[in-house]
Amino acid sequence: MSRLQLSLFPGGVTEAPADTIVALVPADERPLRGDAGRVDWRLCGRISGQLSSGFVSGAPGEAVLIPAGPPLHAHRVLLVGVGRSARLEQGRPLLRAMRAAAEKLVALQSPAGLLAWPGGVDFAADATCLLRGMVHGLQTAPEDAVLHVILPSAEACEKPLLAALSEVVPAAHGWGIEVDVNWVDAAGV
Repeated sequence: MSRLQLSLFPGGVTEAPADTIVALVPADERPLRGDAGRVDWRLCGRISGQLSSGFVSGAPGEAVLIPAGPPLHAHRVLLVGVGRSARLEQGRPLLRAMRAAAEKLVALQSPAGLLAWPGGVDFAADATCLLRGMVHGLQTAPEDAVLHVILPSAEACEKPLLAALSEVVPAAHGWGIEVDVNWVDAAGV
């Protein structure tokens, strides 16, 4: 049985313990806002540099891995394209992006991925799509795969997450995927 482990972190995206930061990147949000923008700022604009050079575009299906390190706790950042911001309200681009992110995190054997969404993503409105995408990504993974995703600023996302879980967990169990939710501190415990 595969497992999706969601950890709620009370602090911000730049303080959370994780091996890999998953930054969702819209094709038309420049500069990046939200958590993705905060990660870019802490990396002294390294993500913006990739975007302005054209190496990263934010196109749907795009996935690019870049090094991170201090001042962030993560060793790498996985940039996942979500397409145009206006289409994010339809849900499918987020579902596809999270499926791709889940597949990549499992393939990388990342112990913990930290989700950093852009300004165009409203977790309260999009939690169900984000979770479904993670579950769909685990469907194609080996049978005993574990996907550990940390959600920063957990106070703001706890209620929408619980509502989304009530919709997503029954289908996940039907596919042989167990879903766990817990709180994690700065030490990762």
